Amino acid sequence: MARRWQSILAAFIVTGTAAAGQEEPAWDVTAAHGEVKTVSFTASEGTWMNLDVSPDGQDIAFTSDRSGGDNLWIITRDGSDVTQVTGESFRLVNGPAWAPDGQYLLGRKHFTSTRSLGAGEVWMYHITGGAGLQLTRKKNEQQDQGNDIATSPNGRYVYFSEDMSGGTTFQYNKDPHGQIYVIRRLDRETG
Repeated sequence: MARRWQSILAAFIVTGTAAAGQEEPAWDVTAAHGEVKTVSFTASEGTWMNLDVSPDGQDIAFTSDRSGGDNLWIITRDGSDVTQVTGESFRLVNGPAWAPDGQYLLGRKHFTSTRSLGAGEVWMYHITGGAGLQLTRKKNEQQDQGNDIATSPNGRYVYFSEDMSGGTTFQYNKDPHGQIYVIRRLDRETG
């Protein structure tokens, strides 16, 4: 039995080594892989949607993992000109919200620890990219912050939700009759 597994492993290694000489093309999530059938439909609502329409109605900011991890992207409303805004490879960024001037996106940057989602912070990024500017600090390693980001019409205030249920760890069995999330407001002029 051991010889049989050694033979199978050897065959696998030889096959893998032969293919290793050829460079694999980069994975493209927008390309068709296998048989494809195009379906058209109209939707008037959705859940777990991570997008926001620019103040002038011309662009849509969205979250995609097409670069390997969740990052913020922009696409024109006709579906052309897709541009990556954030370039995180470890700290995932989602939940885009346009600043009123249409030049910046705000998003939630994840900091994972012992739970998959971890804590979050609100960051602001210029639409041309860059490292971003941190607007809030996570209060600990596990409690949520930075979900559901919005700005005031003049851009001075940033609104976001934060887990205020107490303690320093995330609890799945929170008291639904007690306080869990609150809406926080950050004054960008005074900090």
